[in-house]
Amino acid sequence: MAGDPRHSRVTLLLLLCGMLAGCGESHPRATQSNATDGSRNVPQELTRARETRSCKSLAQDQACAYYDRIESWLRAGTLRSRYVAGAVALVEGGCVTCHTYRNIGTQNLAAPDLTHEGAIRNATEIGRIIVCPQCVKSNSSMPPFKALPRRSIDELAAFLASSGR
Repeated sequence: MAGDPRHSRVTLLLLLCGMLAGCGESHPRATQSNATDGSRNVPQELTRARETRSCKSLAQDQACAYYDRIESWLRAGTLRSRYVAGAVALVEGGCVTCHTYRNIGTQNLAAPDLTHEGAIRNATEIGRIIVCPQCVKSNSSMPPFKALPRRSIDELAAFLASSGR
């Protein structure tokens, strides 16, 4: 039945599912991490984001794949656990719709890669850009994110400021 289109679709779905977050099943890495700051558990912000997004049942959801990558940064020691909330805000705030950061996001509307933003700006400057991009750069095409909770803006700004140093 190799010529049956249903067989091809099922095979493709199984391959994609296996490549993404374990096909939604419980997996040891969903409960443990080798974070560099001594914490062995996945930070609460990441666990909460996965639960809110229903990642166990929607493993092929792009945001869930991004959460897996954020966790891999923790395990690799390239992200400190205190910045996880900011990394989650990058995904939840919609930044990855236009921007890239490391191996997540898409580049739309000529939006810059944010991977090394911390080498250019501090958290205060980044926070101002998030709230009112046109106030910092008049010809910016980025929409203002004033509606984001202040805490999310601060966490996101601290996360981005910590990168690229």
